[in-house]
Formats: sequence, structure tokens, C-alpha cells
Amino acid sequence: MSAQRDLISTLPDEILGKILSLLWTNRAACTSVLSKRWRNLLSLVDNLDLHDASGNHLHFCDFVDKTLALLTNSTTVKRFSLDCTFEHDPSRVDSWIR
Repeated sequence: MSAQRDLISTLPDEILGKILSLLWTNRAACTSVLSKRWRNLLSLVDNLDLHDASGNHLHFCDFVDKTLALLTNSTTVKRFSLDCTFEHDPSRVDSWIR
């Protein structure tokens, strides 16, 4: 069996950030465990698609807080989409969209 090359990891960070921007943000965050090379690529995502599919509302809120904190000084967000079906603390949601 021959070893296969990891071609996607040879792409520049900016291209990988654009690719990750096409995914739901929680899926893009999962890529950080692939290797050290992928650990900080979420900071390059410029489209945020925050989708609460888990039903674990506390986990979702914490994830949104941490993701937005990570992006505070690193990327200009071009698109922000928030999809959730539960009631949050209004001040917390307000802080997300400001």
C-alpha cells in the first residue's frame, strides 16, 4: 500500500480559510484537531454560519462566545448567520451581533 500525500494541507492558509468559510462554523472548528497546521485556521474564516443543530443550548452559546472571541482581532467578518430555535439571554445575543 503506497502512502498518500496530503495535498490540501499544502495549500496556503488564506485558501484554507476560504474553504473553511464554506462550512458551518462548528464543522470548520472541528478541523483544528487534524494537525498542528490546522490548529489556528479558524481565525481566517470570514463567513460565520452558526447553526445550533445539537440541542445542547449551553454548549452552543459557549461555542459562539469562544468563536467570536477568537475572531475579534483577526478577521473581518463578511457574513454572519445565526440559526437557533431557543431563547437566549437577549444581552448575550446582542453582544454576538454587534
